[in-house]
Amino acid sequence: MSDEETVTPAKQVDPGPDTDILLYDYSKFLLTTTLLAFGGVLTLSGSDKAEAIKPATLVVVLVSLAISGFSSISAIAEVITARRKETPLPRRAWWMHTLAVAGLGAGVGAFSFIWLGVLF
Repeated sequence: MSDEETVTPAKQVDPGPDTDILLYDYSKFLLTTTLLAFGGVLTLSGSDKAEAIKPATLVVVLVSLAISGFSSISAIAEVITARRKETPLPRRAWWMHTLAVAGLGAGVGAFSFIWLGVLF
């Protein structure tokens, strides 16, 4: 094959709007961050100072983080499905993304508040 030859694809693929790609990448980032926060909460809750934290409070924090993780996965799945079917991205993907951000913020914020109260 020489430099002058060009290869034409069998089918032109429309990459779609950039917002789909941004939502996909940001949802992956949120999922990673949620998993790290979930692991951090579980690790810190096993320390000696965590005995002052009520189990019900810890459950609320972990449920918030779990909601964030499941919502991130759902948003990722919506983007993949829409791309595979070559259809527009449904609005529920953006709602799932918003729920993921809210769950992560609530979980990390609540645990930070509780943990700092235990330390000081």
